[in-house]
Amino acid sequence: MVLRLILFGIGALVVLALLYLLTRHAKVDTNAESLLQNATSGDLLPKHYKFFPQVCRALSAEDDEYLLKRADPKVRKSAAHVRRQVGLEFLHGLREDYRRLDRLARALTALAPAANPQREAERIWLAVRFEIRWAFVWISLWSGVTPIPQLQLLTNFIGTLTSRLEAAIGVWQNTSLSASSPNLTA
Repeated sequence: MVLRLILFGIGALVVLALLYLLTRHAKVDTNAESLLQNATSGDLLPKHYKFFPQVCRALSAEDDEYLLKRADPKVRKSAAHVRRQVGLEFLHGLREDYRRLDRLARALTALAPAANPQREAERIWLAVRFEIRWAFVWISLWSGVTPIPQLQLLTNFIGTLTSRLEAAIGVWQNTSLSASSPNLTA
């Protein structure tokens, strides 16, 4: 019972620390409009999540089986290390992708006339969920386990968020264009 309370307390402290770190970085972007107008899609949109199929192939069980049948233990150990590094680098790329999308979401929120604390809370909750999932996948990869389904969930998370933000940018562009063009129906 006491152990459960201690573990619960540690878990609560970790969640509070994550929330603090995320809200500390959740500043409103004062030059959001110039960011959206001057940045290229390569600056704002994710780059790494598209490489999931290649990473998945590199981490596949078939690759393990092939090495088990054809390679000596020293080569298998070296290959396992390289494969783990590939997975970890991809995972760090996914985190970079998420942070790009988060910056874009903050910029859009700053420009949205109906932006409210609930949307900001949802964005922070998404960030907490992403960071927790990311940490579990990192620990798995680091320890030598290849969590392909969890990597796929993170990749899909980035892909879905990208689609939602691209749609939001389209709405923002249409709204800003219609607001800036004169009314011709007189």
